[in-house]
Amino acid sequence: MISSAQFHVFNLQIDSPLRRPRPFDHPDTRRFQEWLCDPEGFRLRPDQVRMKAWDQLYGYEILANFFGENGFLVCTPDRVRVGVKNARNAADWEIIQSVFVRLLQQESPPEGAMRSFSASAHIRLEEPQTADTFLERFAVVPGVERPAALSYVKIADWEKEIRIVIEPSNVLPKQLFVSWDSQFGGTQDWDTFVPSLLTVMENSARMFDLGIAPLP
Repeated sequence: MISSAQFHVFNLQIDSPLRRPRPFDHPDTRRFQEWLCDPEGFRLRPDQVRMKAWDQLYGYEILANFFGENGFLVCTPDRVRVGVKNARNAADWEIIQSVFVRLLQQESPPEGAMRSFSASAHIRLEEPQTADTFLERFAVVPGVERPAALSYVKIADWEKEIRIVIEPSNVLPKQLFVSWDSQFGGTQDWDTFVPSLLTVMENSARMFDLGIAPLP
């Protein structure tokens, strides 16, 4: 039987390799810095972006925070990572989509490289269901004190397996914490691909009879 649930708060992150490592003084490094504050680019303010440098060749990080402290971007010489945490509703998800699309359209990985997608969420179960009653089905070994679920699953319309973990939340008493990790190819129609990430989360959770309701 499907257990009804809803997102309480969720976090998403994308990690992508760059096409080639960029030295500190490479023109592409400077162009990326400018793009972060371009009104037609990532649309940040200059005071939201900073750089840490400890070597003149490959020893640097470009760091940015936005949406208060809930959004972040980290660019190293060979990778770029962007994420948003503490999202709660459909309006937050719309913002996350626009952030992800902007970055994915800007940066191309090496030929054949994969990008990483990870997410996590605290999930509220519909009463009278609790984390204990939902997870007790996974206590397959005698003596397990707090059962949880960890599996690699495949779903329709997603090319790679998804690692999903379901365990008790340490924030919401008697509720669930779910995390997802997977990969995706470097060439997509990002305007249609990024909105599907939430569907991937929901459909993979449903394989465990966890039915997550649409965002409010």
